[in-house]
Parts: sequence; C-alpha cells; structure tokens
Amino acid sequence: MHPALSPTVAQELLRYNTRAANHLKYIKSQDRSCVYQVTLPDQSSNPSTIEVNHIAFCSGRNDLKQFDARVEYQWNENANKWEISYFGG
Repeated sequence: MHPALSPTVAQELLRYNTRAANHLKYIKSQDRSCVYQVTLPDQSSNPSTIEVNHIAFCSGRNDLKQFDARVEYQWNENANKWEISYFGG
C-alpha cells in the first residue's frame, strides 16, 4: 500500500521534469497565460499509475491541440515515491 498522489507532489514533479519544463517554456512563448493544471482522478482503488490528459491550460482552455500535454505518474516501489513515467506534449 502506498500513499495517494497529492496535487502538490504532482505539480512539483512536473516542475522538475525536464521535458515538462521545456514544453511549458515553449507554450508560454506562444501564450503567456499557459499553465499546467493537474486534476487527479479518484484514487480509492490505490492505483500504482495515474494518467492525466489535457493538463495545459491556456487562456482558461485545455482543448487547444497545439498546446496539449499528457502526464503519467507511477509509484516507484524501490524508491518509495511517485515519479513521472511519461510526459508528452
């Protein structure tokens, strides 16, 4: 059993992920209002992977294909922590 992924940890992992940081820098160069907003799903089943789609919000919208991004978090049993297993923009 592992702890649920918190919104704070999810955002911190994005901040320190090179691919995610570079993608955010790129989309901010196109639209300065862009931010990542991660809405985590229900974790009552204690999932070891969590996928979140459409995390880039620009001008309040997350349906702009040119800025779209997806992240997958995975619980690392050996390190005993959540990590980003996939980021795609």
